[in-house]
Amino acid sequence: MPSGEEIQRKGEEGAHRAKRWLERTLRAKVQWVNPDRTAVKKLTYKWPGDNNTFSFDLGGTFIGQGDDADKTREGENFFAEVKNYSSASDQSSMFTDFLAKCYVARITSEFLRTFGFVLR
Repeated sequence: MPSGEEIQRKGEEGAHRAKRWLERTLRAKVQWVNPDRTAVKKLTYKWPGDNNTFSFDLGGTFIGQGDDADKTREGENFFAEVKNYSSASDQSSMFTDFLAKCYVARITSEFLRTFGFVLR
């Protein structure tokens, strides 16, 4: 079983690899990669109803290039989870958790916009 440090290092490597790949597609500018201090603030959310938090691995802004002729997502923020595994492991159960995180982040963002906060 790998140590906590090995798992964290592998996760960071995966996040940086995903950042490079996303930026090479010319569709995204990755501005936040966990555990960078600025990224942690942008990528961390509270679960509703308690003080527990969760965070995404990276995030940034769509730049609207590539196959999206209408550039419908240009300027919108995105968050991503990176799983740097050598096998499928238990990714299917993790996907359900990821969807819950996306829902909370989306609802939180919509709530803040309602009160005039800009999330860029």
